[in-house]
Amino acid sequence: MRTKQLIAGLNNSQKIRVMLNGLGLYITVGQIETVFATTPHRVAVWLTAEKLALDRQLARQRHGWSGVPTGLGQRLNISGQDFDVQVDILSDNKGALSV
Repeated sequence: MRTKQLIAGLNNSQKIRVMLNGLGLYITVGQIETVFATTPHRVAVWLTAEKLALDRQLARQRHGWSGVPTGLGQRLNISGQDFDVQVDILSDNKGALSV
């Protein structure tokens, strides 16, 4: 059976770079569920990745493939804690961004 796409617009195998409160990680979208030890950390990264996917979809509708964002940074307050999160989509070996 096929694994469900976790975040609409991003493949589960898509490699991303996550900066969370100054700590950098290279993971795949599918690993967001398992890499983080606490729920607030996981939720902060998940919400940022979802917003990035939405921003990419809206930019494609408005501008085609030119001007589509490849990263997003934001500050979130979850359960009374502030999180600085940045999610960047990494390119494949050929230099093209995966969709």
